[in-house]
Amino acid sequence: TQIGERNMELDVQYNRVLAADAMDSADQLANSGKLEEARKVLSSAQDHIKKSKSNKNPFSVNLVNDIQLVQNNMQSNQQYQQQGGKMLKMNKKSHQMQRSVQSSNYQSQSAYCNSSKSMMQQRFQSYK
Repeated sequence: TQIGERNMELDVQYNRVLAADAMDSADQLANSGKLEEARKVLSSAQDHIKKSKSNKNPFSVNLVNDIQLVQNNMQSNQQYQQQGGKMLKMNKKSHQMQRSVQSSNYQSQSAYCNSSKSMMQQRFQSYK
């Protein structure tokens, strides 16, 4: 039972842990051939985040979008093996460790990007 109102920052962190746990469960299900169940676990996490107190927080919004991006690459076992599984594992680890892996591809990971990493990304962008 919760006493009082949940702090906004605490709610954001709760959403992060919820998403990482959902990604872990979804990965296990998908690896055992239960792709539909895996997608349901991810959808349930998205729904919970959308209904949370911090649902308008940029991190929570980006988390929902990134989960959708992963789900979009889990439409078949072949697609999961080629792309979705790697995306899922990378995002799961990123949110468990609070470290950016490919922050330019996943909006929610940008929260873990420090100033030196941001400067490096800007330098690389200028070479394009």
